[in-house]
This record gives sequence, structure tokens and C-alpha cells, in this order.
Amino acid sequence: MNRNDLNERYDTFDEYSSNKDTYDSIKSEIGDYYDSFPNEVIPQNTTDRNFIVNDCLRLRKYLMTFGSKEECQTKNCCAYINYWLNYGIRNSYESQNSIFQFYTRYMNDNSNKDIKILCGSEIKDMGKDKYEKTKKLYDLYLVYKSLVSRQTSITCSRANTCARKYNNIIAGYPDLNDIKFCKALNNFKTVFEDNKVISTNQCHATYPNGFPLQNTCIHLQEQS
Repeated sequence: MNRNDLNERYDTFDEYSSNKDTYDSIKSEIGDYYDSFPNEVIPQNTTDRNFIVNDCLRLRKYLMTFGSKEECQTKNCCAYINYWLNYGIRNSYESQNSIFQFYTRYMNDNSNKDIKILCGSEIKDMGKDKYEKTKKLYDLYLVYKSLVSRQTSITCSRANTCARKYNNIIAGYPDLNDIKFCKALNNFKTVFEDNKVISTNQCHATYPNGFPLQNTCIHLQEQS
């Protein structure tokens, strides 16, 4: 395991929420980057070339919103965009194995020294286990983000969905031995249980038992 692998971590909910907002704000605003794209990075006859180019431009636009490497690291910005590149490959392209080489070439092109400094070694293919764990976390975070963004009559229903998703993750990893994943799960558990709407009696009539989240990773936390 190299140093970059050791430094990688899963997003907390707050990091996910901030990075998602940043990405959503730029993903359709890449037109001013087309002229500067280094065309030699992706051969003209490449299948789905335009879509891959757009991915690269979104990568650049997203990373350029962070003022420094320190800010990027603090917000775990590389992990978020790397997940979405991996998600796109798995869900949008038939030739999955060959796509990531273009992202790597783009990051390492001389025209991109500014973003290479931020995330050069962290834009890479995710292994199946890391990808699936991240996807489960992000699916959970997305529901909770919708809950805290707009509290409506379905807030209690969304809280129940969050609790179910969280507990399903725990049930899916009965022998979990991943300290970093455990930390992300327990961070979310704290955030969820500290939410005043959820912790008060506003949902008691519909969900009299509340929204209990299972404990997990206690043995690993003691080791960390």
C-alpha cells in the first residue's frame, strides 16, 4: 500500500454535502473550457469521445473551485470527484476498462499542472470493495441531505429511510474490518442522532420507536 492509499478516507456527511454542492454548481458550466482541451489526450475516433471530454472538463472545473491543495485535502475533494468518474464508467460506458486511461492522461497533461498538484495520484480506478462501500455511503448521505435541506411533512419518512439504509449497511458487513469505513459510518450516526427534529418527538406519532441506529465497529474504534 502506497502513501496515497494510507491518506485516503471516506467522505463524512458534511464533506459529501459540500462537495456535491460544488460539483452540481459546475457540471453544466464547462463551455469555456472546450478550447483549451488538449485534443491529443483522446484520439478523435474514440467511442464516446465527447462524453469523455465532458467528464475531463468537469473534473478540471470542479477542482479549480478549490483555492489550494490544503483546502482540497480538508474537504476531501479528490475522493468525491474520483467516485463520480468511477460511477460514470460503470454506468455509462460499455468499454469500461479503457476509459480511465483518458482521465489519467488528461490529469498528467502539461496543461493541467495546477489540478495535478491537487489530485494527480488520486484520480484512479476504484476497486470493487471501495466503490461499493462509497456508493452505499453516498446513497445514505443523499437521503439525509434531502431531509436536512427541506423539512416537510415527509421528513419523518426520510429519517426512517436513513435509519433503514444505515442499518442495512451494518447488516451487510457483519465482519467489517475497515477502520476508515467505520469512522465514516459512526460520524454519520452522530450527525443523525444529533439532529433536533429527529431526536425530538415530532415523529413519535408515526414512528413510536424512533430511528435506532445499530452500533458497529466498536472493536476497530478502540484500535484506531
